[in-house]
Amino acid sequence: MALWEAESNRIGENPVFRSALIALTVLATLAAIWFYLSRLPSFATVEPYEMGVLVSDGQVIETLKPGLHQFDARTQEVHVYSAFIQREYNLPEPIIVNGCPSDVSFTWIIEDVEAWHISGGQTDAGPELAKEVRRLAQTFSEFGDDPRTEIQVFVQRQMEDFRVDGAARDFIGFAEPQC
Repeated sequence: MALWEAESNRIGENPVFRSALIALTVLATLAAIWFYLSRLPSFATVEPYEMGVLVSDGQVIETLKPGLHQFDARTQEVHVYSAFIQREYNLPEPIIVNGCPSDVSFTWIIEDVEAWHISGGQTDAGPELAKEVRRLAQTFSEFGDDPRTEIQVFVQRQMEDFRVDGAARDFIGFAEPQC
């Protein structure tokens, strides 16, 4: 037996060397698995009542409609918002309609999910929409037989294009005047 064969057998029998070799093999295997998995595409599901935005480097790339979407998780993020759920807001003080106080409530939805995301996606649009409802209701002065319905229709028409960070009013309701 040659001298180098004898020494290689002694190195292979060394428990420290054997443990180091096993640890190195395990680490190399884990690194290979991680590398392989990081190259696979990621998927995001946007539910039917949601909308999402695909973001890369802080910029919105695309608005995502309901469905399954593929993206690169190394460079992109997906943010999903409950866009089609109606949120209700009640004005804290009644609006005077034909001399009588009337409670006002409205529902709002996220209509422009990109603008909603850019604004932070957590804002409550209710108070800002309420300011516009109150302003419009106070400008309306021509009342007919049913002032509550007339003012409600007027405010809804005037607010068709009004948005607060991507949120829009969905329905405005005036309660029966308290007179």
